[in-house]
Amino acid sequence: MEEDGIDQKRLFEGLEITPDQFAKDDYRINFEQHKKFIKNAIYMTKDPHLGWRFGKQINITALGTLGYAVMASDNVGSAIRTLSRFFKLRAPSYGLELTEQSARSNESILLVNEEFDFDEIRYFKLSVVVSAFDHIFKFLTQEKNYIRGVEMTCNEPAGWHQQATLIDYPVRFATSATQLFMDAEFLKRPMPTADPDTAKSTKHICQ
Repeated sequence: MEEDGIDQKRLFEGLEITPDQFAKDDYRINFEQHKKFIKNAIYMTKDPHLGWRFGKQINITALGTLGYAVMASDNVGSAIRTLSRFFKLRAPSYGLELTEQSARSNESILLVNEEFDFDEIRYFKLSVVVSAFDHIFKFLTQEKNYIRGVEMTCNEPAGWHQQATLIDYPVRFATSATQLFMDAEFLKRPMPTADPDTAKSTKHICQ
């Protein structure tokens, strides 16, 4: 957002913290400050779909040790299971759960659970998770169309028909759960960065 010319100070209006505090690795903000910051960002960018764009800025290295454990997994299914198991280390506001095979035998499902009531920032938060997940696994596997569809618990946002043209898969809103539907065969795909020793040591650290 700074690269887009947005004044950093205005992003912190109403938060009662300074940019210097925010930049410190050991500084913690509460959930209300978190919500206010996101609302400020959406207002300043005038982009109600900011979450999709932000998700694409999240790389596997942002997950720290968990990222290395994911990369070192032997196949995509193992990588997603590791990500789901330890995801709260990096994002405690979500829970991930992988179903290897749905009622439709050619699909697997990643369920995204909200650990807090996201309320008015629900669309932003959920679109970040979906976008980041898609971005990371496209990067790791070079597979372009492994997601068959997405369902989100939030209501359809205004102007969605324009944003939908930028998304590679159909998205349904106001559903009972947030889910990513993937090709079941995708989970069997070997990870190019598989390394059994690294996988073992990094999972131990995460545990």
